[in-house]
Amino acid sequence: MEESKHKKREIIHYSHPKEHDEFYELTPEGKANLPESIQQFLNPHHKPRVRITHNKDDNSLKARIIKSRIADIEIYNPACDFDYRISISIESPWSGPEQWLVPMQANGGERNKDRMSYRHLAYQVDLTQVSYSTKRDLEHELEVEISVEQIRKELNALQSGQPSRYEDLVRGLLDNVRVLCRQGTIKRR
Repeated sequence: MEESKHKKREIIHYSHPKEHDEFYELTPEGKANLPESIQQFLNPHHKPRVRITHNKDDNSLKARIIKSRIADIEIYNPACDFDYRISISIESPWSGPEQWLVPMQANGGERNKDRMSYRHLAYQVDLTQVSYSTKRDLEHELEVEISVEQIRKELNALQSGQPSRYEDLVRGLLDNVRVLCRQGTIKRR
């Protein structure tokens, strides 16, 4: 009975995948055959790349994705120990032939990821430990992502003149990033 008086809390979803990525650039023929949905957003400063991801536990294929970064905003954050970057990218499943792929040379074109992922409402926070075959040191990444499905839903509502939470979703993303930056900053006397 008490439960019906209060709004039900949203569950935080957790996963801990361990994955191996291989990265590829495209041959000229591969670039020419990209779908229009990706070609229209190609950025001359960021080449599209294909990522093939396998589950480390059983080596099963998890994803074949083509990703192209559209734009970045670099945020200088003098009050905190961390700056941050907001990136907008387009991703799509990759089903092209192998002959259109050229292995990337940077970092050996491969990486291992040990990721803890938390999803709540329209946001996902990923804490990832990354290792490369060509480096001894581990890298650590913190990513905050907004749900593409939620953004599309709210943009469609906005475009059709319906009530929309688009600005609230974007504000929530920025608030999450600012809170994480503040929490990670060492207090100085």
